Amino acid sequence: MEIIVRYKSRGYKTSRNILHEGSKDIVYKRSYDLFKFPQHLAYRLIGSNLFLRNSHYSLLNSDNSIWHLFNGISWNTYPWITTFETSLPRWGNIPEWLYNKGIKQLAKNNCKKIIAMSCCAAQIQEAFLKEYSPAYKEVIVEKLEVLHPPQAPLIASYKEKNLNNIRIEFTLIGADFFRKGGTEILKVFDQLLKNDSPVKLNIISSLSYGDYASHTSVEDLERAKKIINKHEHIIYHERLPNNEVLKLLKNTHIGLLPTYADTYGFSVLEAQAAGCPVITTDIRALPEINNQHCGWIIDIPKYESKKYNEIGRAKFRTPKGRKAISQAIEEQLTNIINDIVDNPDVIEKKGKKSLQRIKKKHDPDDHAHKLRYIYQHALL
Repeated sequence: MEIIVRYKSRGYKTSRNILHEGSKDIVYKRSYDLFKFPQHLAYRLIGSNLFLRNSHYSLLNSDNSIWHLFNGISWNTYPWITTFETSLPRWGNIPEWLYNKGIKQLAKNNCKKIIAMSCCAAQIQEAFLKEYSPAYKEVIVEKLEVLHPPQAPLIASYKEKNLNNIRIEFTLIGADFFRKGGTEILKVFDQLLKNDSPVKLNIISSLSYGDYASHTSVEDLERAKKIINKHEHIIYHERLPNNEVLKLLKNTHIGLLPTYADTYGFSVLEAQAAGCPVITTDIRALPEINNQHCGWIIDIPKYESKKYNEIGRAKFRTPKGRKAISQAIEEQLTNIINDIVDNPDVIEKKGKKSLQRIKKKHDPDDHAHKLRYIYQHALL
């Protein structure tokens, strides 16, 4: 039976988690919903509105079609499923009664499946329901399933990597530079390069600052630019075409994501797919996709409670917490890189294991097969 999967927009996360072009018996159709116009109008007037962006209603459907949303909740009576990265409803600061409406939509029979991108996200969702809507917790949790994003290998084997072994190349990719540990990375590499350490740093970022986690300012940006401009072995790109990014990863020894806050860490998957072991922190989903076996983990101060808004999160909400995070990243990153310089053979060992885990844990065909199974059973 041909299955029509309807989706709202071809955003990055929708492309990564939903769209499998060429999948057998599945036809993807981008279909606009009635929230599209008010969402666009609100964006032009006041900026992004999470309620409008992550709500859905459409008059279009057929017997063999299902809506697949990302971070979304549908107000339709048609069959729908949703993939999410943190918890649902993801509507931002809205009245409690409206949140309760969203939870009721998740509990309805036409909501067929709720797909968490990680085990951490599933735990956050369960904790949220336990705290705010225990009456609906059981029926919603029954629909909950964890399905990590797919990632195709970028190389068939580690032998394909084109590495310059004069210097060990590290690469950081991400717009929110400071949230992803940019300040700490530059401090560490500034000192390493002053000491003639055989390292090189590639940065692909718009150098965005002022994010919710690092609370950085324009002064932090100026300090970062001074360090970047100081060293010939720190190479900065504001942006690169995707094919150039993939080429850079193939020529990179080690990926970097010593982040304060991330819901998942797609750049980790991309680096591992190119045979690059990655240095990450241990927040949110990162311990599920990285470990000391295939990479390196930096332990940063995290909440120990089971509250939904603290599970897996670093303590970045206070100046004291941000200072402790920064110190932990800087100290541990320095130690890790010095150890790598002293024992460079570990790069290939962990690089091979990174590529192996991508092939085993994020196979696109396996992901497509699981989604097809979910769609088929949702339409019975």
